[in-house]
Order: sequence, then C-alpha cells, then structure tokens
Amino acid sequence: KDFHSLKTLGLNSNKFKSFPKSLLQATALEQIELANNRLKTIPELSKLKKLKQLILTQSTEQHFQPAIHKNASLTTISISDNKIEELPE
Repeated sequence: KDFHSLKTLGLNSNKFKSFPKSLLQATALEQIELANNRLKTIPELSKLKKLKQLILTQSTEQHFQPAIHKNASLTTISISDNKIEELPE
C-alpha cells in the first residue's frame, strides 16, 4: 500500500511489537498514534519531516530513540504510562 500522501494514522490498541517500518516511507505523515501497543523500541524518524504528533501512550517498553527530539517538526510527543527508563539529552 502506498502511504505517501497519508497525513494521520491511528494504530491504537493493536499488538505491534515493533514500529511498522512501512510508515517510514509515509513522508506526509503529520500524526501517528500507536497508543496501547507492545513496542520495544522506536526507530529513527528523521525521514518523517512533517511529523508533528507522536502518540505512544502505553506502548513503549524501555527504549526511546535518542535522536527523536531532533525532529524539528515534532510539537507533541506523548509517552505517558510507559516503562521508559530515561529520556535522551
């Protein structure tokens, strides 16, 4: 499926254990909702230059991508109710 023009994607309450790599090709995405999943890590999202909101509530076990805060377009990151041990500097 071609996701290139997709702007918002809600994948809440699934059983994803890894971030769907096909989303990294969806360069028009502005919002990704992956709340209530079983993600272990979040990959580098620098290709998603238009991404404004990343919702990961109750999704990520322990690892948070150190470079995620370098995505200049991100205005909202929701990571509440996770087991993240530390945030990137």
